[in-house]
Amino acid sequence: MTVPEPWELGDVLSEVTDLLEVGGVSVALKRLEPLRHADLAAVVAELSEDHLRQLLHRMSNEAIADVLDYLDVDRGSRVFEAIPETRRPTVLDETSPEVATDLLHRIAWDEAAQTLVRMRNLNIIGDLLIHDDDDAGGLMSPSFGKLREYWTVRHALRVLRQMELDPEMLRELFAVDAHDTLVGRIELSELVFAPPNATISEVMNRDVISVSATEDQESAVRLMQRYRLPSIPVTNTRRQLQGVITSNSLVEIAEQEATEDMFRLFGVGGSIATGYNVREAMRNRMPWLVLNLFTVMSAGFVLSLFQPTLDAMTLLAAFLPVVMGQAGIAGTQTVTIIVRSMALGERSLSNVWQLLLFELVLSLVQSVAVGGILGVLVHLWKDDWALTLLVTLSLVMNLILAGLAGVLVPMFMRLIRIDPAMASAVIVTTATDICGIVMYLGLASIFLSWLVG
Repeated sequence: MTVPEPWELGDVLSEVTDLLEVGGVSVALKRLEPLRHADLAAVVAELSEDHLRQLLHRMSNEAIADVLDYLDVDRGSRVFEAIPETRRPTVLDETSPEVATDLLHRIAWDEAAQTLVRMRNLNIIGDLLIHDDDDAGGLMSPSFGKLREYWTVRHALRVLRQMELDPEMLRELFAVDAHDTLVGRIELSELVFAPPNATISEVMNRDVISVSATEDQESAVRLMQRYRLPSIPVTNTRRQLQGVITSNSLVEIAEQEATEDMFRLFGVGGSIATGYNVREAMRNRMPWLVLNLFTVMSAGFVLSLFQPTLDAMTLLAAFLPVVMGQAGIAGTQTVTIIVRSMALGERSLSNVWQLLLFELVLSLVQSVAVGGILGVLVHLWKDDWALTLLVTLSLVMNLILAGLAGVLVPMFMRLIRIDPAMASAVIVTTATDICGIVMYLGLASIFLSWLVG
């Protein structure tokens, strides 16, 4: 079977939609039957609410579970809510425990409790539900290869064959003592070629990197990236092994965190997908539009203070957007890089002075280069050395300010325990706008007689 192109899946979606529109559910299911699970999930997730309910009513529990396993949490929640409540426990029993936990986290607690008590995997899911979505414990899988350190290699291999684990969970195995305390790790290939009568404690590697179940999931992502780990064990406060986070989860969470930071950075909210929920989209976006409105009004108020200067020489207004716009772009660039680096653990409050020095040097070089280009253009256009000096000097000063603000603002927000991605760009842009106006028109007020002459 060939891999379908995105436009081909779009054609399938159109066909299925047309069939469901006229009540042809059986024909629609036959059209979807040849698709791989991932492609099936992509098509199903795009159906309207009514068409989704029609299709899920006739799909088997196993097929619905396959769809849920291949969707992110936001789209999976939309599909899950379309499933009749009586079928939800059975469907979740067919999904992986991590997916089931994420979906139960997204519905009301009373609904989740009613679903949970009717599930076959009640104990496993219940243990995962006590952790928040953003914690390492909420990301871990409870199905993994756990070996006792006193087992022989021969016995360990026999147990693994009986466990019927997903092959991904067998890539790296973890050893525990009699109290389930994590004591070592060993790869499956090492176990296969180890002496059959040797104990696990004799062949395992005791240097194990783990993460606490209550730590933020970003900590787990950073550790796995830094040490190139295929998986990382999750422990409780007594260092007892609770579960394992795999590399597949690493990719999903890294993408999710990066997308959420990008959305927050530009004031769109932290959700990866809001679908067509107008109320949710308003809740995510409206506060930042209101905040931006007040910041723009602040810049307008500062600008009004220099009205006499603008009235005396209206040409000054032509270059004000250049000074403000260039600094705004430079500040946003710096904020984006700093927020990303902080999310990946590459930057912290401990090296703020190093960052400031770097941005100062970079801003000086950039401002001289850009300011030089602007100065030449202004002089060729107006042949006025005083105006050229004013515009160039204002741009240089504001670009330097933008670089420093791009470092200090997200660092300060991290210091006071506010997500730096939430409003750093808005604050930095406002600072560069207001300071740009003050520096540009302030200098113009001082040298007004030269400019007019």
